[in-house]
Amino acid sequence: MIKPKPKTYKCTSCNWQKTVAPSSDALVPGFDHYEECPKCGNENLETRAASSIDVALDQFKNIFK
Repeated sequence: MIKPKPKTYKCTSCNWQKTVAPSSDALVPGFDHYEECPKCGNENLETRAASSIDVALDQFKNIFK
């Protein structure tokens, strides 16, 4: 098993953005990876390697949900 590296997904249509840092290689759609925007349904998502700042900001946002 190889843990995937964190990724940041961004919608090219509505600017929704989410950084995910999977805890294992068993990926769950809509939780660990995205194929379409959960907000508008756009399938054209920009995907890039997440920086450590992206991961920290996402974890910070999740604390205050």
